[in-house]
Amino acid sequence: MIVEEEVAQGPSLAELFQKNRKKMMEKYEQHQKEHPEKPEVKEPKPVRTKEEILKQRKAMMEYKAPLTAKAQQQSQAEREAQKEGGINDPFKKSRKSKSKEPKPELLDRLAFGKKATVDKKEMLKLTNKNYEMLPEVKKKKEEEKKKEEQRLRRENAKKLDKVSNLSGDIVLTNFNRR
Repeated sequence: MIVEEEVAQGPSLAELFQKNRKKMMEKYEQHQKEHPEKPEVKEPKPVRTKEEILKQRKAMMEYKAPLTAKAQQQSQAEREAQKEGGINDPFKKSRKSKSKEPKPELLDRLAFGKKATVDKKEMLKLTNKNYEMLPEVKKKKEEEKKKEEQRLRRENAKKLDKVSNLSGDIVLTNFNRR
């Protein structure tokens, strides 16, 4: 009965929501009047053929960033060394020039949207490799390795104990004979 009297005294929850909604609608309308926004009209994108996309991807792969000042000096020094007779410094790391250009098969596959074909053997190899790289598996292998090392240490300790016990017996027997 007490709960019913309290509810009857104040406005209902539905009435409060309706008032709040009216206030929010008024604020929204006022904001719309103050800040009229123009609807954005998006221009349709031009349709490109797969050949055009392939050309663009090739062009993107061929782009080389401009060299920094330090890289320019190094490359210039290397060119001068080659001109002078190609003196090879055994202490310098040799740079193997690898082409950054992707294989044409890859570009064709990407251009036509085909999925890469992977043999079952390759799949298993990749799966096993990924499995071996998991932190849980690495941790388990390390623990097994530690256990194996402990087992070997215990065996060696037992062998040393046997040898020391045998040599101790010999020393005692020699001592008793005197």
